[in-house]
Amino acid sequence: MDTVLTNNNDQYIRPGVANRAPLREKFVTIYEEFFQGLNPSANNPSFWDELFLLKVNASFLERCIMMTTEEHLSNLKTNITIIFTNCCLALKNTSQARRLHALETLCILLKSIFRKKFTNFGYDVLGLLTENDNHTQFKDLLTALQQILRSKDEKDEFQLLALHLLATIVTAMDNINQNSLIQFFLTPEMFDCFLYTIQSKPGTHQAFSSLFSVILIANYHKYEAKNLFLSRLSTISDPATLDSIISIIYGILSVSEAEFHRVLQAKTSYYKKFFNLLGNIIALPAENQTDEIPVNSGAGLLFMYELAYNNPTFIHLLFPAWFEEKKMQRS
Repeated sequence: MDTVLTNNNDQYIRPGVANRAPLREKFVTIYEEFFQGLNPSANNPSFWDELFLLKVNASFLERCIMMTTEEHLSNLKTNITIIFTNCCLALKNTSQARRLHALETLCILLKSIFRKKFTNFGYDVLGLLTENDNHTQFKDLLTALQQILRSKDEKDEFQLLALHLLATIVTAMDNINQNSLIQFFLTPEMFDCFLYTIQSKPGTHQAFSSLFSVILIANYHKYEAKNLFLSRLSTISDPATLDSIISIIYGILSVSEAEFHRVLQAKTSYYKKFFNLLGNIIALPAENQTDEIPVNSGAGLLFMYELAYNNPTFIHLLFPAWFEEKKMQRS
């Protein structure tokens, strides 16, 4: 690993010139020691306060993990646990810079570890990150992220990073049913936190990311066992909340539809283009609060399917005229 790391330029503040040796980032030097099996934090009470003030070198830290074999990562368990534990503790630090850098480090650490191959994913990952496979540490991390999302004083950047970390954990495995870490998400508090973000941040990336995580978690073993997220999703009846969800789906699908028509028109004759253009003048969405929502037609269709299939109030809001007509016919 050492050879690979020293051949990259992103670890230097200043490259070597003439008789001057290259100046390396302090962040790089510290993490290189961690991944060599040393513990630079030993006997230094201020170590972590100082480290979390340093800018995170994401590419270097990611490479440290990716260039380390699964077997060697297991040998480095003590150091991995030290890093994870202190990052989690730093999320409660009063310094905004320290909290931000700790959260950035957690995002890179977990994302990179999830890309490694494990025999028993959830058990092995928790064993690597926590002391004595202590599930409480992982639960405490999720609680800290919930507090960040519920705080009215946190900046959008910080909350987006918290949601990114949550989504990274939820999507750690291609097959969601094999990701046993999702079991820790299946609590009323976590669902309510996501729902709060959807309600308080309508039409934003935060709302999209929250809904994305909710829908994925609701699919976790949904046919084999009772899923709290799926149950709670089916009972959402607050019109404002459902309107916010509908705006997210609309923002995704309408932009995808516009892109589809653009591609379609490029392949049709001039005559068809003219009439398609006339038809699309009415159909194309106006630029409004949905502009901030990321475009992902697959996610939009999944959102719509789960809500349409499981939540009767959602259907009533989508097709009020149809239900009113049916009601009049029965009366």
